[in-house]
Amino acid sequence: MKEKEDEYKQLFMGEGLEQHEALNNLLTELEKNPEEGSIVDEIFRITHTLKGNASGMGFSDIASLAHTLEDLFGAIKHGEFKLNNKIFEAVFKALDVMGNQLSSLKDNKKVSFRGIKTKIDVLIRESKNNCESKEESKRKDNSSKQPAEENQAVINDPSTDLDDAQSFLDQDEFIITDKSLPEEKEVEVRKIDPEINKVTFSDLVQVPVGKLDNLLNLVGELIIERDRITTSLVGTEGANNNEFSRLKRISSDLQYSVMNVRLVQVGFLFNKFKRVVRDASISENKNVDLQIEGESTEIDRNILQIISDSLIHLIRNSISHGIEQPEERQAAGKSQRGIINLRSYNDNDGVIIEIEDDGKGIDIEKVKLKALSKGLVTKEMLSLMNDNEVVMLIFEPGFSTSDNVSSLSGRGVGMDVVKKATDSIGGQINIDTTKGKGTLITLKLPSSMAVKGTLLFQLGDQEYAIPLSYTEAVVSYSKSDLYKISNGIVASHLGKTISVVFLKDLFETGGTLRQRIFNSYSELQKDDKIDIIIVTYNGRTIGMVVDKLLQQKEIIEKPLSKPLDNVDFISGVTILGNGNVCPVLNISTITNSIFNMSLSNQ
Repeated sequence: MKEKEDEYKQLFMGEGLEQHEALNNLLTELEKNPEEGSIVDEIFRITHTLKGNASGMGFSDIASLAHTLEDLFGAIKHGEFKLNNKIFEAVFKALDVMGNQLSSLKDNKKVSFRGIKTKIDVLIRESKNNCESKEESKRKDNSSKQPAEENQAVINDPSTDLDDAQSFLDQDEFIITDKSLPEEKEVEVRKIDPEINKVTFSDLVQVPVGKLDNLLNLVGELIIERDRITTSLVGTEGANNNEFSRLKRISSDLQYSVMNVRLVQVGFLFNKFKRVVRDASISENKNVDLQIEGESTEIDRNILQIISDSLIHLIRNSISHGIEQPEERQAAGKSQRGIINLRSYNDNDGVIIEIEDDGKGIDIEKVKLKALSKGLVTKEMLSLMNDNEVVMLIFEPGFSTSDNVSSLSGRGVGMDVVKKATDSIGGQINIDTTKGKGTLITLKLPSSMAVKGTLLFQLGDQEYAIPLSYTEAVVSYSKSDLYKISNGIVASHLGKTISVVFLKDLFETGGTLRQRIFNSYSELQKDDKIDIIIVTYNGRTIGMVVDKLLQQKEIIEKPLSKPLDNVDFISGVTILGNGNVCPVLNISTITNSIFNMSLSNQ
């Protein structure tokens, strides 16, 4: 019984959050077009439905607040009073409280709502009284101008509910004889079509996300076990390759079918940002419009959830740092209203999300000065960095170019959190900016977290995996192609000088990384050939020397359990077909370690 109650609760929350998002979007549109009656009608309908659902579930606080909003928009719908800024601000506040109420259902926390409910009730009464006073004055004026006999005719005209009843009956499909009426009036209408009373079912079934996650984990275990059995039986007597192929096909189809069920359209998240832009614009006293493209692009729900806070921060950052004040834009020959474009589209096996503003762009020189003052780089390093590498410094912890603290920015935190969230799902982030023109932020994300494309390689007898999302190329060099400098080893790749690290030295224990960095290089002979995997992360490209390249393979990565969850350079593990545990490299920590080592030895 408890499980059923929890399931109904989750279903209510899912529908309630969708209704809450719709109300936010509708109210944002209504604020721009306050005379649009269809929007008022839709808000009234949604609040009425939400109130009923909450009452049915026993969530009286949510039902009470929804009832107040229903009363408000019912009165507006019937023309009892007009919308104004005070009402809009109160309703937006009420929606924020309602959002907290819905979220609090997870942990049964109490959310205070009486204050905003009372405020809206007072606004309703005040607005009604004002309107009634105006109508009364208007009626008195009209009454004094009408002839006496005309007024008498109006007074003596009897009103009955008969005409209203007739109108109601005409809309329904049944026959009724009202014997209680003086003239025994019979009203005939069409008979009910039996087909109308048929019960219909929706083709959609709502399933809690937790069930999908559990199902995907089980499918992952099935795939690992399939690979293990297949590998162990290949070549043995009685083994049938056709049966293996069929098993692989069926299990793979099952895996991708479950993954597809977890996909959601990015519009599910993007449409929430209309309210975010509205609030941020008001906070910064700027005029900003949000334009959305590619709402139908599909991505794993868990990825969208992890990246949602980062997207909110990036959009707010674009408004705070990027979009200029209206008078500045006008002086620069721009429209007073700034524009933020939020786009998404598929790219190979991933999803691209772009946030572009037409603001003032990022001041590269200001970034350099701030990075130097924070000790993030040295002058020598800056001289070797291109503009793109400099701009990526804004993602370093504690970096901020804001001169003033506001509610949106200037607190010295934020952009590094965006990078960490992107790293955690195997994504990448890049920035293109032009001073005076605007900034484009591009996030390249995997479409699913369940399966990860990797390149397998060996160090000694141990197999490792590196995500393909970071891999640019695989090259073969000799020792003569490498150059030893004071801070490490470098090589030339596509006309660019890159750092090179022997992973064997990186994973050794004892001494500092700086002390170990030349061990394997010193053991090489002049003509020895080495395999190098070129990877790029956060605008930084490095070459990683491995003992042996194996193959590309899709894997199911499992996170490390405590106390190994904080191991440097490893993000997780997978199980290969031979039963071996295969660590997955954490490219972000490796590249950052190489970069920081270079910085500390300048």
